[in-house]
Amino acid sequence: MEYHGTKLTRNVRRTILATFFALFFVITPLIIMYTEGYRYDFKNGQRREIGAISIDTEPINATVNMDGVEIKSGMPIRLNNITPRKYHVRISAPNYFDWNKDIEIANKQTFYIKEISLIKKNSPELILPQTATSIELSSDKNYLAFINQSTVTLYNTKDNRTTTIHTAASADLKISWGPNHNWLVITNKNTPFTTAILINADAPDKKINLAQTTKQPITKLQWKETVDPELFYSTNQEIKSFKPITGNTYLVTKNIFLDWFMENGTLWTLQTTTNTIGFKIIKDTIGFASEYQIADAKNLLKNSHSLSIIQAIRDQILLKFNDQSLMLLCTHRAVFKIAGDKFTISPYNNWWLFWTPWELTTYSEGDEPILLNRSGEGLQQVLPMDKFNTLALVWNNKTTALFPYYLVTHDLISSSVTGATADNVNHILYFSGKIKDEEGIWKLSY
Repeated sequence: MEYHGTKLTRNVRRTILATFFALFFVITPLIIMYTEGYRYDFKNGQRREIGAISIDTEPINATVNMDGVEIKSGMPIRLNNITPRKYHVRISAPNYFDWNKDIEIANKQTFYIKEISLIKKNSPELILPQTATSIELSSDKNYLAFINQSTVTLYNTKDNRTTTIHTAASADLKISWGPNHNWLVITNKNTPFTTAILINADAPDKKINLAQTTKQPITKLQWKETVDPELFYSTNQEIKSFKPITGNTYLVTKNIFLDWFMENGTLWTLQTTTNTIGFKIIKDTIGFASEYQIADAKNLLKNSHSLSIIQAIRDQILLKFNDQSLMLLCTHRAVFKIAGDKFTISPYNNWWLFWTPWELTTYSEGDEPILLNRSGEGLQQVLPMDKFNTLALVWNNKTTALFPYYLVTHDLISSSVTGATADNVNHILYFSGKIKDEEGIWKLSY
């Protein structure tokens, strides 16, 4: 039925309906194609897939350059409609080193560049005209303790004052700061310790000679993870606790173990089995005492006469073969053999780092260890530099910064370093070495 004089005749209505049907069948596939990550190249008359890149770095005024073309400034950045292929990305900011990486954008996927803090361009600043074989930083970053031959010196990073706190007969010395206070203990490098001098950096004139107090060689020392200083130590007969503020000593237990480690008041011990040809690990030895069950423990620990416990944290136990560059990281589900002479745990994300002069291996809880780097340049130290786990790698003849998640590196120091430590809060690298023929202890703000 049609009304007289209407413009929407039956033929017009049919034409409109047909047009909408046609548009529906044309536009719907285009919408689906768009949401699935496809774009139509009208220039070449081809359908192509696309990807995206998301970038969030520090500083926030950084500029992104892709294949030589400046894309955008200011963080965060998200670029859509990127043709899938390889690109060279450069992130730059004034007075910072450029960050360069070849990446590959995959179709219908987003490539993320995040958790990066660019390295500042600064020259090292001489703070002391003397060298050191070891440099250690206090937990509050206010003090450096360093060893020069047989002398231990304290340097105040706030007012630049230096104080000689210990002089020994030999250069065989080691420094260990408490984890949450400004007490340190000075020992000889190897056990048994015939030297164990406790010093409060806030009042360095007062010293406690623990080795003299015990009147016996000390076989092991370990600071407790508390704000109030407390030091666990053992002789061949006993494991004790010493509180330097009060001067009180407490008996923990008799030392009848191959080795021990104290984790927040829980005593882990390494013991022989009843047949004396194997070893076992006991958790909470003086409490509920339970054997720590690990996979393949019998085969791994059998006849291993030089094992030591060097870390126990959240039911993960790290053992070291004293006569080999080999460690055993033990969890309930697996045991991992890791090449390592030294190790540290980053304060950020509980990231474990193990290294020899030739290999650097990392471990995150719940995963398997990953070989991060292999080189013949002689790796000496590994130092976490910031909250994103950027690493300072001290080699025989240089020091580099490594962004481990992307394997991007920068050269920091182009000469050999004899000792280094990183203030990862204030972004300062302290090191001993020679810069432009001048030897000394330097600081490098990064």
